Amino acid sequence: AGAGGPDLGLEKILKHSKGEAPAARHVLELNPDHKIIRALAEKTGEDKALISEAAHLLLDQARILEGEVLEDPAGFVKRLNALILKGME
Repeated sequence: AGAGGPDLGLEKILKHSKGEAPAARHVLELNPDHKIIRALAEKTGEDKALISEAAHLLLDQARILEGEVLEDPAGFVKRLNALILKGME
């Protein structure tokens, strides 16, 4: 959640109790020193499809960690499998 806004857990509680919840502004915080983020930054301008898929996977992972149910779990698995296969090449 954004600064001062309800987190995902509170949003779920409000939604279940009242049937609706104020839409929280979700913020994805990235560690610019993380190996994955640095590797993606180094690939800028190269394989844009790979960068896009990896970024999408990171967002999906963050959603899973927050307890969200992914809108497209099959897409998540497809992207993850493609990245694993690419790493095995």
